[in-house]
Amino acid sequence: MPDLLPTRRALRRFILTHRRALAAICVGLAVFSAMSALQPTTAGIAIVAAARDVPSGHVLAEGELRTVELTSSVIPDGAERDVADVAGRSVAAPLRKGEVVTDVRLLGSSLLKGYPAGSVLVPVRIEDPATLTGMGVGDRVNVVAVDPGEELAAQIIARGLPIVAIPEVGPDDRGDGVVVHLVAPEESAVILATAGITSSMALVGAGGANLD
Repeated sequence: MPDLLPTRRALRRFILTHRRALAAICVGLAVFSAMSALQPTTAGIAIVAAARDVPSGHVLAEGELRTVELTSSVIPDGAERDVADVAGRSVAAPLRKGEVVTDVRLLGSSLLKGYPAGSVLVPVRIEDPATLTGMGVGDRVNVVAVDPGEELAAQIIARGLPIVAIPEVGPDDRGDGVVVHLVAPEESAVILATAGITSSMALVGAGGANLD
């Protein structure tokens, strides 16, 4: 069996002589491995995001949208892929600049996800926007019908309906009122639509979790 002692001694001398260079090489390899791990392994997917802050109820224009690329692992469910499909639609809740636009952020049937079967999206016009102060998406409200001629007493015609879209209003907003979108059972939607023809509508806060 050959004597390996001289070989081991030579290797030891080589390591001791070049220990700094070898250490630098090891550090470089470690850095390279770490950087490689941080690089995306797949190409990004283009999705739609807000190019500026957008208030609730706002109709989106193409200039207020942009595309960003994200890896599939971080893209939220329902993310919109085409600016042309989003432009012209109204947002159900405020969007921050850079926020990804998803289906539940836009007015449409997607807002009904998670609600009982048979629920429908109901627009309710509120004559005085100032009465909406302090209300927001997710709040439950009672809907009050008010006779413009003051011949009939005001009455609650629906209770505990959740707000799913509400416009941003200022203290000077009046005009033709604003539209708030609620989720309601079909039978309540009919009552609300009928009352909206002859009565003024108002919302008041409500507790509980009923969709009456």
